[in-house]
Amino acid sequence: MQGEAARKTSVPERDPEFGPWLAQASILIVDDEPGMRNFLVRTLGPRCKRIEEAADTDEASRKLDAHHFDVVILDNIMPGKNGVDWLAEQRAIGFSPRRS
Repeated sequence: MQGEAARKTSVPERDPEFGPWLAQASILIVDDEPGMRNFLVRTLGPRCKRIEEAADTDEASRKLDAHHFDVVILDNIMPGKNGVDWLAEQRAIGFSPRRS
């Protein structure tokens, strides 16, 4: 019984809700709401290789320039620049962050 419980909690990459790809993913969360960032970090963080967060598009740009991310979770409605405009800018410059 104890071994069965350990298997359920020690192998998050086999979680059928997320799939095995997540265990190797690096994720950047861009959202101006701390509660949403916290929720996503707590939910996805234990299941992925690396997770970082940004409170706005300026911070997201700096992080994207410094590190490679497999997935970017992007809020659209934020103060300053919205997510769609920021994404269009990133695509225009090639959306090619430096690999770390």
